[in-house]
Formats: sequence, C-alpha cells, structure tokens
Amino acid sequence: MISECLYGIFCKYCFLFAKVGGIHGQVQLLKLVTLPLKSYSKLLGKDGDLQLHDCNAYHKVAMLAASDFIRTYECPSTDVRNLVNEGRLKQAKENRERLKPIIESIIFLGRQNIALRGHRDDGQIFEINQNSSLINDGNLRELLRF
Repeated sequence: MISECLYGIFCKYCFLFAKVGGIHGQVQLLKLVTLPLKSYSKLLGKDGDLQLHDCNAYHKVAMLAASDFIRTYECPSTDVRNLVNEGRLKQAKENRERLKPIIESIIFLGRQNIALRGHRDDGQIFEINQNSSLINDGNLRELLRF
C-alpha cells in the first residue's frame, strides 16, 4: 500500500500482522513493515526488494494471519472459539427457556399483588407425593406446578 504522508510503500499484511522477524523473533522489522520503502531503484527483479520481502518467513506468517482474519470475519462460525462456545450457548439457551415461566409467574403475581411464598415453600417443586394436593406450598410454587 502507498503512504502519501510518509512518501513510501508498505506491505499491508506485514504492516498489520507482522510483529517481529528473524530466527528467534529478535529482529526488528523495518523496510516495508514499520518504515516505508522510499528507494525504488531495486524494487523489482530477482534480487529486488519486493521479491526478497516476499520470501521472508515473517511475511508468510503475516499472510496466513491475514487470511485467517478474513475467513473468520466472513464466516464467524468457523472460528475455534465459537465452536468451543457452541455447547455453552446451547446451555444458555436452555437456561433461558427454563427461566421464562418462572419470570412470567413472578410478574403475574406481582401485578396481581399476590404474595410469592406460602407457609411451606422449601424442597423440590415437582416432587410426586400423595399428600401434594393437600399441602399448599405457596403461590409461586403452585403456579409453577400448574
């Protein structure tokens, strides 16, 4: 890409995605990455600046990072983080569905100015008991059973 304010050219992939270069990542990247290329005399050719830059490992890594970024941007469902979170999202959806009747019951009782609890409102909500029809567990619990 051409920088009009710095009067030179940059490699757009390396400018955005390359951090360090060299064997152990100790080389600071300058030409075409952090500093613009201003000398165009050796730009093209077998030993030209563009050809040499294209062969660098950091340039190839930056190209891969750019293609991964574009693929993730265009199709977020293929991102590993989204695939891992798919189970979590499914569980969250199930939890929301379970909460809907509880919240609707609380809103209904609140609008009618009816107390939520009764004399005994502890234990399981959906326990099967022969005496369950005789004992009133409170308005909210009875409404949830309904």
